Amino acid sequence: MKVLLIYPPRRADTYFFPPTSLLYIASAIRAIGHEAQIIDIPYLLEKFPGKFRLLDNSLLDYILQQDFDVLGLGGVVSTYFFYDDFVKRIRDVRKKLPIVVGGSVGVPIKDVWLNHAPVDFLIEGEGEIAIQKLLDYLEGKCCIQEVAGLHYLKDGRYESNVPRPTSNLDNIPFISYDEVDHEYYINELTKWAEDIIPDRSSLKEDRIRLLPLLTSRGCPFSCTFCFHFNNNHRYHSTKYVIENIRFLKRKYGVNCFYIIDDLFNCDRNRTIELCESIHRENLGVRFVSGGGKPSLITEEMLRSMKKAGFIRFSYGIESGSQKMLNVMKKGTTVEQNLNAIRLTKRVGIPMVANMVFGMPGENLQTLEETKKFIINANLSTKQFYGSWATAYPGAPLFDYMKRTNMVPDTREYLLNIGSFGYYKYNLSEFPSDMLMRKVIQMQQDIDTVYYWRNGHYGMAFIKYIESILRHAYQFLKRTLFAVISDHRKDDLRRIKTVVYYSLRKINIGAQKRNVKLSNLEIEKWIENVRRQESVAVK
Repeated sequence: MKVLLIYPPRRADTYFFPPTSLLYIASAIRAIGHEAQIIDIPYLLEKFPGKFRLLDNSLLDYILQQDFDVLGLGGVVSTYFFYDDFVKRIRDVRKKLPIVVGGSVGVPIKDVWLNHAPVDFLIEGEGEIAIQKLLDYLEGKCCIQEVAGLHYLKDGRYESNVPRPTSNLDNIPFISYDEVDHEYYINELTKWAEDIIPDRSSLKEDRIRLLPLLTSRGCPFSCTFCFHFNNNHRYHSTKYVIENIRFLKRKYGVNCFYIIDDLFNCDRNRTIELCESIHRENLGVRFVSGGGKPSLITEEMLRSMKKAGFIRFSYGIESGSQKMLNVMKKGTTVEQNLNAIRLTKRVGIPMVANMVFGMPGENLQTLEETKKFIINANLSTKQFYGSWATAYPGAPLFDYMKRTNMVPDTREYLLNIGSFGYYKYNLSEFPSDMLMRKVIQMQQDIDTVYYWRNGHYGMAFIKYIESILRHAYQFLKRTLFAVISDHRKDDLRRIKTVVYYSLRKINIGAQKRNVKLSNLEIEKWIENVRRQESVAVK
């Protein structure tokens, strides 16, 4: 059978990452004698804007021209905005085509699929074995109840089979990036890494070439804003990881890896063993990684990571307020977080603290506590990354929003949220505009203190002037918006977006983070789809 796998667009993207999860699925499909093809929509929209577009249906036409027997859809749950319309258009042309959905865009929103864009199958959990068994079923080789983790449409509802996580991860073959434009993605990931590494001196003279690396799966913790299918943490053997590094280095000439584990330092002994082995093998590579839990870190672990070549490690700090850490069910304390930061700095690994603003209960006091924490940790805005609290279906935070009637309609909610960091719903104790102003001012204050404390007086003065100018801009904006209609406000926002992306096209007003020109195409397409939907309702 021929399986076509779709990698969907996301909103407000800054850098593109390769469709790693679909590469694993494609590899599993081919391993049992079937054919697999991946269509990477974000890549096509960005790389070939004159050939592939959403607005004129040229991209849909290209997809329908492919030869396939099964359609597989993957992605994070915030990509549902695309699939909601896409599935209906596919069904208009190929009514009996088997459609299967995996990833967090699948089972967590099962009711949305059922009521608005029914697909035949949803896969819960890891998809490699499930897709193999599903293809066996479609060929009549087994019964549907044998497909672990499958939710299948029957008599107007989804029946469910219990999922079974992969027990031995080493049975999963190495993935190849041959079927995607790997040089494009190496370049994208390299630019991303150069952007987010706080200490550029760690890059040395040679430019890094980066690809993702998965060394473990699952996370045993249950932070309220997070969703993951599996609480059972499992990891590849040290031998497997080292051979995978050698394979990717030899095949694609990479010298750095982005570790994409949910939680890299979950098992202290395993982390030390892996890093010490990488050091002994003298592989000549470096690593950037997220997935760090501060309460699990030790000096011995950090020193082994330093020897292995870690040039950036980020922690899920989330807040400097114990109240907010408790709300998030982080299972950490402010003191543990501070100790982890100081220990990592002392060992000499460049680090970043990930912070979440706007959780339920966030107020002026908790923001002030976070500000004091960051200043006490001697971090600048280059050493912490802030995001807005966003609830995704499947996470406890989303259940909270449903219980408190903040989300009366899940589909409508999914059509309004964007990708990570795209803020639309306020969960804090004060208005959104005030929350944003307070966080922006916090960042200005933190940088001013940081640069002054560390003897960079010129930068401290610049940050102080930036703060004054920002206050003036915000005052003028509020004054203007107070006297114009909501319709005019929307027009001004659209003009700002068009001008911004137009300037990006001719490299005027470029900023550090790379902004994708295809974002404008996606937003226009969304607006067009919603307009057509509104007309149809009338």
